[in-house]
Amino acid sequence: MGIPAGLCADLRRMAGSKRKKMKAEASETVRQIIGGTPGEVLAKAMISAAVALWNNLQVISGSIFGFGILLVVDAWMGAILARRSGKDFKPGKFIAGPAKKIVMTAAMLTCTQVVDTMLPKASWLPDSPLFFGAAAFIAVTQLLDVAKKYGTLSGSKVANWIEQKLGTFIKIDETPKP
Repeated sequence: MGIPAGLCADLRRMAGSKRKKMKAEASETVRQIIGGTPGEVLAKAMISAAVALWNNLQVISGSIFGFGILLVVDAWMGAILARRSGKDFKPGKFIAGPAKKIVMTAAMLTCTQVVDTMLPKASWLPDSPLFFGAAAFIAVTQLLDVAKKYGTLSGSKVANWIEQKLGTFIKIDETPKP
């Protein structure tokens, strides 16, 4: 005793048409939620990506501002040290070096902020741990660089002592690169 072959084919056809109807309904529901033509959907996706980027940039802006101030002071002191050592001052290097550092730092902090938003919310986990850790690391390394140049320029034993003590945590390779 089985199901007649003709009835099986009818059931498959009914299931196939029901499946097509469900796909069409789902497609219509998505179209109603998102709305519009494929171009409009693409525009909406691009706008939402821009809003997400803007939100992340708002979070990192304070850290980038502080890093920028340290970077300007560092570049200024570096230019003074270069002049004292007899090297030529190159405005292009003076502008391009800090600009490259700002862009790379902003990209890194944006990535840490994006990853922080993906972390699960837990009461024992502080808000944005990766971002604050990366921002602190960047600030300390830049501050060490400024302190080292300040100590060299001023001959301050206190600045050299601070740089030496903080330098035990973060090693900076001073060997010239080819």
